[in-house]
Amino acid sequence: MSLDLSSPGISKTAALAAIAAVAERWGIRKTERYRLLGVSESTANHWFAALDRGERGDRDSLSAPVLERISHVISVYDLLHRLVEGGDADRWIDRPNAAFGEQPPRELLLSGRSDDLLRVRWYLERIVSQ
Repeated sequence: MSLDLSSPGISKTAALAAIAAVAERWGIRKTERYRLLGVSESTANHWFAALDRGERGDRDSLSAPVLERISHVISVYDLLHRLVEGGDADRWIDRPNAAFGEQPPRELLLSGRSDDLLRVRWYLERIVSQ
């Protein structure tokens, strides 16, 4: 599943809910989610607290860089679940990987760098396309 970044109608609530669901599956703490999004910790905390309260923040839109990061994370999740069965797909991010210098992909996903998100995504896309 990936997001169409050209669409002005992307729901902020839906995008943040998707990230929250993936983070939950991957065991990423609420205090770490800001790294996936590339925003300040206080901004992410505000967004996710509003989401937890059931508030719809769709009047405000997410920036293109944040939407791009969300697209990368959702794509990584989708690609993993196409490649690996069940819970093993979600545990993959914690296993050292030779393609990333024996670092677990989690370290790249939580580095705060968009390039690292893209690196993990491209790695999985190459495997899926073989």
